[in-house]
Amino acid sequence: MIRVTKFDGTPMMLNADWIQSIENTPDTLITLTNGVRFIIRDAAEDVVKAFLNYKHELMRKVPESTVQPNTLAPGTQPLRSHHDQ
Repeated sequence: MIRVTKFDGTPMMLNADWIQSIENTPDTLITLTNGVRFIIRDAAEDVVKAFLNYKHELMRKVPESTVQPNTLAPGTQPLRSHHDQ
């Protein structure tokens, strides 16, 4: 969750995982994945920074033993780039 300030000055906690887009219109407009929109006082750059900090904190809390890079689900194949062909 990240803290933003609604246009009327009310603070609000927003689930950062639901953010689809952030626009300067000239006010900051946040559109969620369910289509709900909020106009907020915070600058778009500040929302992006809060989002990145939120994600960084989540990853910091994940034990290293659960993070396994280059691990595929059973029965899946790695994606190939045009360089691999």
